[in-house]
Amino acid sequence: MTPEQKKLLNIFILGIAFMFMFTAFQTCGNVAQTVLSSLNNTDFHGSGYTSMAIIYGVFSTSNLIAPSVVALIGTQLSMFFSGIFYSAYIAMFIQPFTWSFYTLSVLIGIAAAGEWCMFYILRICQYV
Repeated sequence: MTPEQKKLLNIFILGIAFMFMFTAFQTCGNVAQTVLSSLNNTDFHGSGYTSMAIIYGVFSTSNLIAPSVVALIGTQLSMFFSGIFYSAYIAMFIQPFTWSFYTLSVLIGIAAAGEWCMFYILRICQYV
């Protein structure tokens, strides 16, 4: 495999991974309020709207330090941790608790900043 073919394969794999991760996340975000309001659990008091506000509020503020963090830990670890946090948020809907719902909303806001910063770093470096 030539270096150009290897680069193209890596771009394809990264694109497919982004597609699956963000399709799942956007679906969860769009149906969160409907799913959570239909729970028959009196202990859960979370709101999908509040979760989205937390995610994007933390995302906005985390963008200030994301380039430094990605430069410090590297793009591979940035992708790894972002994928873990996104997966944990999506899996949280299996058995939601208010504390885990809002904690993961904060963590995914931080992860989103790192993920998108890493994506643009790779783009600038002409890997994508």
